[in-house]
Amino acid sequence: MLNMFDGASAVSAYVAIFVVLGMFVLFIRETYPTEVIAIGGVAVLLVTGVLPYDAALGVLSNPAPWTIAAMFLVMGALVRTGALDAFTVLAEKQAQDHPKRAVAMMMAFVILSSAVVSNTPVVVVMIPVFVQLSRTLNVAASKLLIPLSYAAIMGGMLTRCI
Repeated sequence: MLNMFDGASAVSAYVAIFVVLGMFVLFIRETYPTEVIAIGGVAVLLVTGVLPYDAALGVLSNPAPWTIAAMFLVMGALVRTGALDAFTVLAEKQAQDHPKRAVAMMMAFVILSSAVVSNTPVVVVMIPVFVQLSRTLNVAASKLLIPLSYAAIMGGMLTRCI
């Protein structure tokens, strides 16, 4: 690791701001995948010494970032295999004939899923389905996404009751 800057100096603060702004621009432009930009930003901060190795090690030993990374992998797998598309098509067909039943079925699925699995992956996987459902029903996405969050929380509370 190169220690180009003292951790407490103003220069390291400017480098950190520059890296974060650069990452922000790259996220908006979508030239590279988000994970490449994020890992690249951390690598630059580690190499320049702005991010101390011990602090990075402490973050990486925490299971929370790994859980989030695993959720990205699961979401990518569902999108690439078409499993999420099949679920979305099923929800759309139900929504065209029986909109209230479609929403109720989706909420029941979310409640039951989050009773078994952690709430966050369920919400992450179901967001695109609910956004597509809101387009089919011609309602604002927030009208379905907020109840999605509540349903996941309700399902998570079932886990604690059992």
